[in-house]
Amino acid sequence: MHIEAEALPTWDNQGAKFKLIAGEAFGKKSPVPVHSPLYFIEIESQLGVSLDLGEEIYGESALYIHEGSVFEGEHEHQSGRILVAKETKLCSLKLAPQSKVFLFGGEPFSAERHIWWNFVSSSKSLIEAAKTKWKQRQFSKIPGETEFLPLP
Repeated sequence: MHIEAEALPTWDNQGAKFKLIAGEAFGKKSPVPVHSPLYFIEIESQLGVSLDLGEEIYGESALYIHEGSVFEGEHEHQSGRILVAKETKLCSLKLAPQSKVFLFGGEPFSAERHIWWNFVSSSKSLIEAAKTKWKQRQFSKIPGETEFLPLP
């Protein structure tokens, strides 16, 4: 499913710019279809900011540091790291200036999930079928995209 970037909810909060890519959080809902209670949020800070997100998010959560760094207590974490919170109430952090992070999480699944490249399913056979479908270029094309990426 392709959703134009302009359709995604954006807002400023606590000195940072937020974009809700998928799911529901902060009283907002993304137009991206999802099949479980989840959130995927881009957070960007030009000047650096302290954030307390624990009251706004739910379930399991993780934070991917795309650019810059994040301070959690006395610890500094650089880009390329993923931080996992055992409880969403623990999601208090400080973004360094010029930082961009992705916060994602939601209610845990009741069944095990399998991940292979861009395919996620509770059924390994469905992932194998998706591989075949990908090789045969049977997925809908994204508007404006001309490049085809082969399976890894």
